[in-house]
Amino acid sequence: PIFTNWESELNRKLLTDSERRAGYYFKFNDKGLLRGATTERFAAYHTALQDGWMNRNEVRALEELETQAGLDEFLVPNNMVHSDTMPSAGDAMEEISPPEQPLVDSVAERMAANERKTIERLGEDIEAVANFYSDYPKFVERIAMPLAKMLAPQLNCGADEFVRDFTKRHIDKQLSQMINRVGDLDVTELAIVETFYEVKNGY
Repeated sequence: PIFTNWESELNRKLLTDSERRAGYYFKFNDKGLLRGATTERFAAYHTALQDGWMNRNEVRALEELETQAGLDEFLVPNNMVHSDTMPSAGDAMEEISPPEQPLVDSVAERMAANERKTIERLGEDIEAVANFYSDYPKFVERIAMPLAKMLAPQLNCGADEFVRDFTKRHIDKQLSQMINRVGDLDVTELAIVETFYEVKNGY
């Protein structure tokens, strides 16, 4: 009611007649105030994607991430697909991304950005990079734990164990690249996503 009163007054006092006729109006964006904790947001996105009333680019926009090609379609649960249009086993079903994909992509983007920035800053100091990766699990746990907790019902392990295994496998892969120099390191979002699903599908 308070927002509505303010909007009415702003519309009446700050807009000209021609602006109102053109369709301009004031509206408060209260989404920032009602955003909620990370775990709550991820769970809400998961439900919205699964039920098909939001698409993955809409989720990315709400999390202030760039939209990606091919993520505008709405996912439809199998129990809501008509049998005539439902793909058969071994069909293109394998190409449909899991509902948590935008959130996995978000974690991968943040990890890759953090690593690239740090590696660029540290230059060719192999010891400094190794020390960075020894402290890295704290960062990964902070950004990946909400997603792991959301996926916990699908796993045969706890969220803590999943994040620990995911982090270890990722770091092992990164350090195995760094044979002679830091410049050998290749940090990509795709590799991080692949590692995430390697661990997830291993449980």
